[in-house]
Amino acid sequence: MKLQSWCAVLLSAAAVQAGATDLNNLRIGMDATYPPFESLNPAGQIVGFEADLAMALCKEMKAHCTLINQDWDGIIPGLIAKKYDVIMSSMTITADRAKAVTFSERYFRTPQRLIAAKGSTLKFTAEGMKGKRVGVQRGTTADMYLSKFWGRAAWMWCAMKTRTRPMPTW
Repeated sequence: MKLQSWCAVLLSAAAVQAGATDLNNLRIGMDATYPPFESLNPAGQIVGFEADLAMALCKEMKAHCTLINQDWDGIIPGLIAKKYDVIMSSMTITADRAKAVTFSERYFRTPQRLIAAKGSTLKFTAEGMKGKRVGVQRGTTADMYLSKFWGRAAWMWCAMKTRTRPMPTW
């Protein structure tokens, strides 16, 4: 079975698990603030790797699909409220999230990294980053990791199109 066909089967299964009743018309929730995976073009359309993948899967399924932009904080609640049938938005599978939603098989892995200017002497530890600013999106696995392993130093936010949080210095 071609990979694209297999992924279409997974998308269909996820939609059924989420309670979708019409697999010919699927609504796909995405947080379009995460380029190159998903973002808004100047015309306000969702574009990017996952948008392209979603539309290719819909074509394979011979289904009409609508991409729906949803901010990250509301992406799981939006699925539960049936605002859309599936989420396809670079969501890492975690035990806590799996309590609320059913995941398909993983279709890509994006390791997280901390980066600094070339030649920097920063040490990427809670102590080494004391007094520095780290930008993370609230509710992401980066936020969860920093909160768990760095404690107070993790509560730093990045600017989002939909809202801006200050990035305090500790």
